[in-house]
Parts: sequence; structure tokens; C-alpha cells
Amino acid sequence: MKIKTIIWLIFTIIIVSILFKSIFYPAYLSVASGCGQISDEELFDLGYQIAGNTKVQDGNITIEIFVEDEDNKHKKHELIHRNQLLAGIISLKCEDPIQKYFSEVQAYSFSYIPDRIFIFLFVDFRESESLIC
Repeated sequence: MKIKTIIWLIFTIIIVSILFKSIFYPAYLSVASGCGQISDEELFDLGYQIAGNTKVQDGNITIEIFVEDEDNKHKKHELIHRNQLLAGIISLKCEDPIQKYFSEVQAYSFSYIPDRIFIFLFVDFRESESLIC
């Protein structure tokens, strides 16, 4: 094997590992815990916790943040879910776990976008100060 091939293989393994640990596995755990397949205690034992929640009651979408973080990843994650609900591309029901999983992947992926770019892309300007900054 050529050295370039080995380096490319190592790089690919590292990138896939990072994506799995930061996006794909947490998305799976979000769906599993949200649909009652895994308890909060089991989630905690795995080193994860529920950091936020998006709910719909009487047609109103509310966001709860249980764990504050410096880079606002939890807020951005829940704001993506709010936007998904407003666009009608997500259901909070567990009838379609595949759709739910891909909405979680999207929310975890976009939560890594820097705050100013995130606000520009996803947040109504009038609410940007109270939500992220």
C-alpha cells in the first residue's frame, strides 16, 4: 500500500469516528429516548443527558433548555427542531423513527454552526437577541 493510501484511510477513519460520536450516535440516542426505548438513567449511564426539549401544545411551540452551554449548541439544536415543526417536516410522534432520526441528524449537524451564521440562516432577526446572544 502506498503511503498516501494509508494516510487517506487513517484520515477517513478519524472523520467517520468524529461524525459518529458527535452526530450519528447522539441522534440515535435522542430518538431512542424520545420514543421510550431507552430510559433517562440508561442515557446518563452512557454519558449523555437530555439537554433540551421542543414541545407543541395548543399549536404553540415551546423550547426548554435544561443544560446551558457556552457555544449554544443545545439552543441551536432545539431551534432547528422548531423550524422543522414550522415547516411541517418533522413529527414529534414515534410513528416514523427514520424521519425522526434524520431530523435529529440535521439538528445535531447544524448546532455546530457559529452563532452569527446560525442566526443569519435560521432565526428571525427580531428574536435573535433573546435566543442566542
